[in-house]
Amino acid sequence: MRNLIYLGFYSTSDDKKNRNHSLAAVNKMNYISNVFKNLDFFVTILSPSWTNKEDEFSFFKSEKIILSKGLQVIYAPSFNLKIKNKFKPYLFKILLSFFWTVIYLIKNKDINFVIVYHQPMLIIPLLISKKIKHFKLILEVEEIYSDVWKERKLFIKLEKMLLQLADGYILSTHTLVDKINSNKPYIVSYGELKHNKQIVKKYKDKIHLVFAGTFDPLKGVIESINTARYLDNNYHLHIIGFGNQKETENVLNLINETNKNSSCKVTYDGCLKGDDYIEFIQKCHIGLSTISKRKIFIDSVFPSKILSYLCNNLYVVSGDLKSVLESPFSHFIKFYYEDNPESIAKAIREVKIDENYDKFVEQELKKIDEKFKNRISKFI
Repeated sequence: MRNLIYLGFYSTSDDKKNRNHSLAAVNKMNYISNVFKNLDFFVTILSPSWTNKEDEFSFFKSEKIILSKGLQVIYAPSFNLKIKNKFKPYLFKILLSFFWTVIYLIKNKDINFVIVYHQPMLIIPLLISKKIKHFKLILEVEEIYSDVWKERKLFIKLEKMLLQLADGYILSTHTLVDKINSNKPYIVSYGELKHNKQIVKKYKDKIHLVFAGTFDPLKGVIESINTARYLDNNYHLHIIGFGNQKETENVLNLINETNKNSSCKVTYDGCLKGDDYIEFIQKCHIGLSTISKRKIFIDSVFPSKILSYLCNNLYVVSGDLKSVLESPFSHFIKFYYEDNPESIAKAIREVKIDENYDKFVEQELKKIDEKFKNRISKFI
């Protein structure tokens, strides 16, 4: 069995230390980890995630947790430190985490290559450790951050350095090939294609729509809610997801205003995870992916919620983003072509519900997933 290091900001759902991580990143890392585990690798997820807790001082040692046979996570050491003034010791947490990462990569004798979940902050420990250890670096790129944060010149420079440092890539969409502009080897992984059997009955009273995900106004939640004004009472729109306090308040206020002027009811149904999330969306019929084409970053992003919907037997309505149109899933999707609520509503009304849809989706996803697994084995 070969050893594989997978570096990224990772945390399990039951972690009590509130480590810095992204739920979407964790889901993708879980999928890639299990793909390699099934290819007879022993996978070690190396997580430099520091704790975000702010209570009385406490120190957390580096911790190893066995996730399953052939898969483990090792966390960097971190600490809590409550300070009354506005200064927060994040810099010290980051420095400790990065120093530990460098030491781990240098001291590990079995490293041939390292997969790194794309995060420009990691360029510093990777530059140091790769220069000393000379391992192959495979960069997993989900999006180009500098497309969004154009004003952060240092961040853009770090991202460019990290992209150049890589020896190969795992890309989230074919459209990233041109963005990276490199002749290094790559493979495309859209995400987990694990089809989930229907475990609950779908709503019978109406056609239920769902928008799931972040409340970041760049990611489509506003567009979905505004669409309700152009639907009748045969539809019910559910919003499930998360955001910071301001984003959540804005979403709730917009839902309240929309319900005053819409026949289509809109409800906020919380931030759901795991089995609760799967059970809820499986009750619905259509999943919405409504990122505006006017957003500057959309050509380098494949919305992960699309796979989440498909894997749970939902129809999908999406804008005609290049990354989605050119994906192997395009034949599943009902596209709208004008960037406005009326066009989204029109596409929703044109979806025809078929009772045998789940069987068709299961067969197609299995074919696509098998192709990816065969390619990644040859790629490595």
